[in-house]
Amino acid sequence: MGFILSPEMMKKTFSMGEDGDSFTHRSAQHIKLFPFTANNNATIVTSFSSVIGEWLRLCSNQNTVPESMESALDKLADAMDDISTYEKSQLLQITRNIYWSNDEKHSLRPKSVTSMRYIPCDDQTELKTAQYLYSVLGEEQDLKSAIEKAVEHATKESNVLEKALFEALEAKSQPLPRIDPYYVVHLAPQKLFMQDLNFILKTTARTKEYLVDLLEFYYFFYTSQTCLALSRFEHGDREQIVPLYFSLDWEKTNKARECYQSGWLRLLPAIKQLFYHAITLEILNQNPTGAQFEQHPIC
Repeated sequence: MGFILSPEMMKKTFSMGEDGDSFTHRSAQHIKLFPFTANNNATIVTSFSSVIGEWLRLCSNQNTVPESMESALDKLADAMDDISTYEKSQLLQITRNIYWSNDEKHSLRPKSVTSMRYIPCDDQTELKTAQYLYSVLGEEQDLKSAIEKAVEHATKESNVLEKALFEALEAKSQPLPRIDPYYVVHLAPQKLFMQDLNFILKTTARTKEYLVDLLEFYYFFYTSQTCLALSRFEHGDREQIVPLYFSLDWEKTNKARECYQSGWLRLLPAIKQLFYHAITLEILNQNPTGAQFEQHPIC
């Protein structure tokens, strides 16, 4: 098998000067490993509350654009014909308090997988994180099937008020444009994730309480295992899970604990090499359009 490396593509991707002295990595063109940037001023994702909405939309391939809180409540009010004005205002106030947060965005509370799909995600870092998780944590059809079943189950279990609310929220829905996927390095987390996802989606209560936590955990799990696999170079195994120990937030720790010796100390050297691997892999994949290597990235 031949190997072609395009100097012209490389100059464009990495903004290389004609003298060869300047070298700036602009953005991934052919293969992406991580949604991170080597910038200390980059936005850090501290909550997956918005990420979950975009991830669910990607899984179901539906760009569900919800009405604003005010518009949804107006539609809901118009559908109430048989109650007095006072009763209507009270019911709308109850609905507002139950289903919307009190912050400036008035975001929908993640009470079920159905309502989670309407949570907006406007931050670019959060959008990239959702695309990253969608790319690396499951097969497209498996994810779509699991989410569709969960939505159908949640709809059947919803009460009259919830059904009326979701009808009012449904403004427009259209297929999402195809995303540029991230390359899957470690394969083991996918199988475990689908098992855990299907278990959590079986009941509305588990979905409400644990779905966001599940994404947060597997975000760390996949990324850490990928870093560890890449750091082993030719000895890396895409199916092997390296044991990592970590403490819970209420635990007291010290350097003698397993979570330090076989946790952070084991992970730190691999994290330091994270961008080296990502950029080197992209350099090796600067191939002319249509080359066979684009279908099977060098890894």
